[in-house]
Amino acid sequence: DEADFEKAMGYLDRQLAYRENCDYLVEKGRLYMSAYRLEEAIAAFEKALAYEPDDWASHNNLGCCYKYLGQFEKAIRCLEKAAECMGERKSVLPYSNMADCYEAMGDYRKAIWCYEEDLKMFPDRKSFRKEIGLLYQYLQDYDNALKYFQMEPDLDDYYDNVATIYFLKGKVREAVKTYVKGINKASKDEKCRRLCDLAYFYKELLGDFKKAEGYY
Repeated sequence: DEADFEKAMGYLDRQLAYRENCDYLVEKGRLYMSAYRLEEAIAAFEKALAYEPDDWASHNNLGCCYKYLGQFEKAIRCLEKAAECMGERKSVLPYSNMADCYEAMGDYRKAIWCYEEDLKMFPDRKSFRKEIGLLYQYLQDYDNALKYFQMEPDLDDYYDNVATIYFLKGKVREAVKTYVKGINKASKDEKCRRLCDLAYFYKELLGDFKKAEGYY
């Protein structure tokens, strides 16, 4: 809340009065970001970069601010600089934030490239393959979408995503089989949600209200 924000900012201002440096300025910028005071956050990150021009976190945070402001091209330039300055260090932040920008701009192939860069650093991050699958789905490249979704069968929405692709490919029977397989494999806690997914599929996509009622 506002009181906590002012208390934290007061602490940072005292630290900065004693010794101004990049790290404290980055923390000040992040605090402004948390309050969505983005112009003030930008000023703090730019000041931090005056101390350490190659600080990748400052470039990344600047990119986030511009992303939140909808200035995606400017954000991408900052995030590219963050990735460059990151060097051998590893973080999902620059490329994942860049992917958000490209997706917002409708450039899904560049967003895919960003997630592929993330996967080079973190090959075990299952969510990135799902994101790539969704982006291929937006591109109507259903074969590649299916390929990426099928790489991660342990994700909660695996069966829903795969069934959706079968439906989009015109394979309604395969879509239904996929939903049923997910229901049969579900734990007791998951089963209700998966039954609802199949009911939604019958109702909203196939317009079969009678079958939908059987699963609600």
